[in-house]
Amino acid sequence: MPKSNCSSHLGFEIYETNKLIAFTYGDTYTDETIYNAGYTPKYKIVAYDRLLFNSKESGYKSFTNSVSLKMFNLNHILFE
Repeated sequence: MPKSNCSSHLGFEIYETNKLIAFTYGDTYTDETIYNAGYTPKYKIVAYDRLLFNSKESGYKSFTNSVSLKMFNLNHILFE
């Protein structure tokens, strides 16, 4: 499991338009999905600790350029 700055942190659920697409233990995620031209995916996340308590869902976040779309920092989305 990747190291986290918080010893109680477990990971993040990643949602794209209300569909759970991944769970990650790290604080970054790469979405390798190929979306239709003109479609901009919207992501939200939920953080979990090692006791399986979860945060409230983040708001949706979209990325308009291909670099940001592929890789984003989950803590930035959750704590904006």
